[in-house]
Amino acid sequence: MGGAEKSFEKKTKYLLLVLIINFFLLLLAIYVSLLRDILIDDELFLLPFVLFCFLGFLLVYWVRTGKVEGELKKNLNLTGYSAGLIFVSVVLHNLTSGIGMVLLNKDFEEPLFFLLATIVLPLLFVVGSLKSIQEFRRLH
Repeated sequence: MGGAEKSFEKKTKYLLLVLIINFFLLLLAIYVSLLRDILIDDELFLLPFVLFCFLGFLLVYWVRTGKVEGELKKNLNLTGYSAGLIFVSVVLHNLTSGIGMVLLNKDFEEPLFFLLATIVLPLLFVVGSLKSIQEFRRLH
């Protein structure tokens, strides 16, 4: 393995680690009441979500431009896309719910993007992250 490949692999591992740490910080901010009280009333509440989304799409771009192949490429793409699409799903859920409430009735609720943002995509992120770590370990 050449120097450029080692550098690329090291940066990819670092980016994956930053994404995983950000994910756990988001979970803490959502579920730990002390952090939630601090962050929810603050304008900075969306910053970790936007950062998580950006890092997810950055991972996808990084993998596509690098020389990653096979299972590792699939797992890193799964991790990146799921991270990036969580925030997108939240925004789409809020937009469709708001438009539905205005146009149809006040009780309109949109479940698809909500379930994607709260259950499906976080689970895919965890699975993709764990499989990526496993694949990195298998390669070395």
